[in-house]
Amino acid sequence: MVRTYKKKRPNRPEIPSNVLKDAVRNVINKTMSLRAAAITFNIPKSTLFDSVAKAKKRLNDDASDSGNEGDDTAEQDSVSKYATRQVFSQNEEAELELYLIKCSKICYGLTYKLCRELAFEYATKLAKKCPKSWEINKTAGIDWMQSFMKRHPRLSNRKPENTSIARASAFNKTNVDEFFKNYAEVQAKYSFSPDRIWNIDETGITTVLQAPRVIAEIGSKAVGQCVSAERGSLVTMCGIISAVGGSIPPLYIFPRIRMKDQFLYGAVPGAVGFAEKSGWMSANIFLKLLEHIKTHTNCNPLNRILILMDNHETHVSLNAILYAREHGIVLLSFPPHCTHRMQPLDKAVFGPFKAKCKASFNDFILSNPGKPITIYDVAKLTAQPYLQTFTPYNIISSFKSTGLWPINSLAYTDDDFCASFATDRPDTSLVVQSNFNNEVQDHDVEAMARNIIEDIVDEATKPRIKILSMVTVKPIDVKPLPKACPRKTTRKSRVGKSRIYTSTPEKNRIDELERIRQLKLKKTDTKRKLVSEITEKKTQNGKSKKKKYRTKRQVLDDISSSDSDTDMPSNFIGKSFKNDLSDSDIDLDFEDNNGQINELLHDEKILEKDYVLVKFATKKRVVHYVGKVVEVLGDDEFQVTFLKKSPRGFVFPQIKDISTVERKDVVSKLAKPSATPGTSRMASYLQFNVNFFGYNVQ
Repeated sequence: MVRTYKKKRPNRPEIPSNVLKDAVRNVINKTMSLRAAAITFNIPKSTLFDSVAKAKKRLNDDASDSGNEGDDTAEQDSVSKYATRQVFSQNEEAELELYLIKCSKICYGLTYKLCRELAFEYATKLAKKCPKSWEINKTAGIDWMQSFMKRHPRLSNRKPENTSIARASAFNKTNVDEFFKNYAEVQAKYSFSPDRIWNIDETGITTVLQAPRVIAEIGSKAVGQCVSAERGSLVTMCGIISAVGGSIPPLYIFPRIRMKDQFLYGAVPGAVGFAEKSGWMSANIFLKLLEHIKTHTNCNPLNRILILMDNHETHVSLNAILYAREHGIVLLSFPPHCTHRMQPLDKAVFGPFKAKCKASFNDFILSNPGKPITIYDVAKLTAQPYLQTFTPYNIISSFKSTGLWPINSLAYTDDDFCASFATDRPDTSLVVQSNFNNEVQDHDVEAMARNIIEDIVDEATKPRIKILSMVTVKPIDVKPLPKACPRKTTRKSRVGKSRIYTSTPEKNRIDELERIRQLKLKKTDTKRKLVSEITEKKTQNGKSKKKKYRTKRQVLDDISSSDSDTDMPSNFIGKSFKNDLSDSDIDLDFEDNNGQINELLHDEKILEKDYVLVKFATKKRVVHYVGKVVEVLGDDEFQVTFLKKSPRGFVFPQIKDISTVERKDVVSKLAKPSATPGTSRMASYLQFNVNFFGYNVQ
């Protein structure tokens, strides 16, 4: 059958199924005659006659089989004349619809393919007569899927938003209730008015944002739009809003070591900016953010403010808590991984702001072809989107939808917590204690079910009856909802939760954690000192041995060169001498430093084309690289192109590795290297006449 059926007589009126049911019931019960029912219910007489005949035939068949007559059979037969080959009944499809909705609410929705497979398994479980194609492919057909979606307009094929397991599991009723308990506690203690309740959060703005939709030719496979680069630089913006719809100028964090005034050119009036190497929020910058808020709110211990924030580690440093307590700032955190539903900025402000930023960035690219967007343009390009989206309407709506103002702890219903269904785990201790009771209850239920089935078998008179038909089978029995297994680990880790960080117990707890961290750092420093002393001793032993070997080789070289003076051509001696002494004798003086690396002096200057040894600290170790200074950016900042270490020496890679280096990361200034004698290919390998023992040179 076609998927979209068109009536041959579209002007013919459609008879509602409930009206037809009532008419058939009145005729069968002899309440009305056929003609009177047709006139009363405005149904063609022939149509009503056919429906009554079908209903009477079904009643006679059922009476001959079981002796039971009733109106339910007639109603079931007169549901629809097009449902003769429909696989599932209305109730079964309704159960399937509810199952699909439940799966989508717990963030484990089914695709078209999985739904078709479930439909086939469900039909098999119900012993339904299925088309042959279902049996061959072990799945329901595409026609059935599309017809099922048309019959159930509540369902739609939606593109879901990626939700991490942490967010899905953390947003539950327990965490939300605990937050509102803390919120009510600080509100009862300080009685904050809405103009003293603030929310802060960071959002990342890259120089490359997804381009908006553009007009293109229909049917084109790929539609492109110019952007600044493949991947952009990250600039962090911190938004600050209040419950009355006001806002404080934002704070920008640029991925640089030094802050420049040019970064804030064209920014929102009153905006401030700071430089951080990573471009992310840090504990020091968060302290400056609190100072920025204090300047605009004039808060003090007699006129306090409440700041709602997430519990990121940069927000809960000891210095920030002490500053907040001193200046009348109360810090209350949301539960971890719940800000996507509970934080006003994430709920109704940052979304429109990012959409406006996409249009603003795209307009800049169109107006300046060939010019990329840099971090110098971010503040200017985000100023207009900020003013258009950080409006009182959006801000007040965000606080209202999250239940923060007016305070509404019932803002979230049970449907909002469905996502945590899969990871809700029972308390194992309670399960163990109630094992005996569960076993008794299980035996009781089994005995009751056995007795009921025996009664049904004894009283059944219909020969075609099946015991399976008495049991209601639902889709959840065929494909149970996903459920996480209980955790087997016994590790006692700190579980994050909503906290009042400026309270005295929390302040003491963080103070204790900071003290423990400092003790661990001292132990680590002691171990590093011991390792460095052992390495230094090994280095000193290696010095003497290597010095003797070098002296012996130097004597042999002198003997061999004196013996072959008369045999070698003069031009070869000149080339060899030129290769060996390509640089000044001062740079290759082995007797003064014995080939060891001298630490960089405080007043020692680093110029262009100098070779340096640079250190890079990772999480577990420190690595060193040899590089050549390309440009001096300042007294303490250089642009260096790095060499790659190989068994033959150091060589510049084909793809240049250039980076900005601070003076504090420069370990030593190296002597100019010499080229490896031989072919032109070998000459590209540079040799440094220093001992890199004790350094992890890459």
